[in-house]
Amino acid sequence: MVVRRRLHLPTWLRLSRYTIGSVICFGISEVVFVGLFGSDLLGSRGAAIVASIAGIIPGYFLNRSWTWGRRGASDFWREIVPYWATALLSTLIAAIGTGAANAWFIAEPRATRTMINAAAYMLIYGVLFLAKYVIFQKWLFAPPAPADDGAPIPDPRSASATAAAAADERQIRLQDRRGRRAAATAGRQPLGSSRSKRRRSLQEMSTPRSSPPADFCAAPSGASTL
Repeated sequence: MVVRRRLHLPTWLRLSRYTIGSVICFGISEVVFVGLFGSDLLGSRGAAIVASIAGIIPGYFLNRSWTWGRRGASDFWREIVPYWATALLSTLIAAIGTGAANAWFIAEPRATRTMINAAAYMLIYGVLFLAKYVIFQKWLFAPPAPADDGAPIPDPRSASATAAAAADERQIRLQDRRGRRAAATAGRQPLGSSRSKRRRSLQEMSTPRSSPPADFCAAPSGASTL
């Protein structure tokens, strides 16, 4: 799945957008928490869980699309599952913290405990604020490295020098190949001439010599035998 992204944002702008989005999500969660716990609909832990989930849903779209600039369909295993795992872990921590604060001030009136628990929820949310930013930036919504930031600018002189060196190397290889071929040809020439000489010698030895003329072998007519 291809995920389209906008241009690389500066750190200060991305952090500013993350802060604004977190404030929006925290405002939603805090209103839900106070409404549920203050009206005695849920206890501190239950109110913290529902309030966190209420802020998780808009937080995903704000962080993904606005803060980190991702477009297109979400990847289920690379984005949705890790985000919800991080969010649910934060929800569990918030529920434990607000439950501990509520138990510590259990003797106080409901209105007082509502303010104390809301303050504890805000404190936990603030502690997790930077931790979640690091997780989103490094792993979950990691932006691509800019294409031209820090990339070395090619030097035309070095490029031409490299091309000239490559041409020289090819010329040297070509000359070396020609030299080897010439040496191989020169080394085969004496061997061929000696073979021709041997072949001619064998032909001369195998050819029968002609007998001398009859007049040369006969005795002279006037000579007498003893």
